Amino acid sequence: MYLSKTPSYRKEYRRKYHSKHREENNRAVRKRVAKLKNLKICVRCGQVPARTDCLMCQVCTDRTAERQRLLRLEEKAIVLAHYGDKCACCGETEPIFLTIDHLDIAGNQHRKQDPSAMDIAKWLIRNNFPNGFQVLCYNCNLGRHRNGGVCPHQQRKESIKCV
Repeated sequence: MYLSKTPSYRKEYRRKYHSKHREENNRAVRKRVAKLKNLKICVRCGQVPARTDCLMCQVCTDRTAERQRLLRLEEKAIVLAHYGDKCACCGETEPIFLTIDHLDIAGNQHRKQDPSAMDIAKWLIRNNFPNGFQVLCYNCNLGRHRNGGVCPHQQRKESIKCV
């Protein structure tokens, strides 16, 4: 019966099952990892790692790192799409140069109050994209930080208007 259902039904069923049995599953995983750790074999594939102080072999370590890198890029793309795909100051659009900025220049305080905010993209998605954030390129973000909250681009525009 389960296999005849749609993929979305199966996905929702698995989500509910895992949330209902989370502790039980976590205990089983911890027990399995402890056993593999004691045997000094990779906790992912069961191969013997080159280094004995590692939990995973090099292949699994590389795969995990690549998966995490792709996940971070995907999360960043989602956040940039929500807050605007260009720098709010200079208009830069290359995603590798773009970053998220706290409008009230309180990023450090925010990270101290909520350590989960260290990964800002994940935090923004989890908290349904709250107000108080904007997209800036790294140059404008750093310029704003070093210039008392005003980007040098904005300061230059204001000085040109005054002349």
